[in-house]
Amino acid sequence: MADRLLTYKQAAEMLGFPEGTLRTWKMQGRLKFVKFGRSIRLQESYINELICKGLVRNGNIQEVG
Repeated sequence: MADRLLTYKQAAEMLGFPEGTLRTWKMQGRLKFVKFGRSIRLQESYINELICKGLVRNGNIQEVG
């Protein structure tokens, strides 16, 4: 089964952060993403991993990998 690709809005809702936070993390190179032309998507499994492993703390990603 293929991994679902999320928009910034969908991922932000899952994480409970503003979209702008995710965009900032992406620009800082702290967030893995998939690019299709000009569109950016985030893998649902990656967002779930951040949530389940508790890697998102105090509004920052603690570890990317």
